[in-house]
Amino acid sequence: MPLNRRWPLEALLSAVREYTRATRRRVSFEYVLLAGINDSPAQARLLARRIEGMLAHVNLIPYNPVPGVPFEPSDERAAQAFGATLKARGIAVTLRRPRGRRIDAACGQLGARHVTANVSRG
Repeated sequence: MPLNRRWPLEALLSAVREYTRATRRRVSFEYVLLAGINDSPAQARLLARRIEGMLAHVNLIPYNPVPGVPFEPSDERAAQAFGATLKARGIAVTLRRPRGRRIDAACGQLGARHVTANVSRG
């Protein structure tokens, strides 16, 4: 990602580790699950290795589909397995439940609709 050229992920994780050591406050990571992209057991193990031992909580968020965007949400089984892998490594996890998806009102969907409408009016 272009953002990582300016702020490398490892530098961010190092800063988070320092923050949690200094403050003893837990941090939350928001992890959007994309079917076939970042929801595999291997990806869960990689995430666990990166944050293991850190005072952290992971919110697993199933992706909310947006028209014109090629991503799909992880299925329930993949999301559950991802969370179980993290829990087995001692990482606190919450699997969020999507709300408003059927009426395009879930997180990310309303903003995407607004952006798409403005772009098409051009």
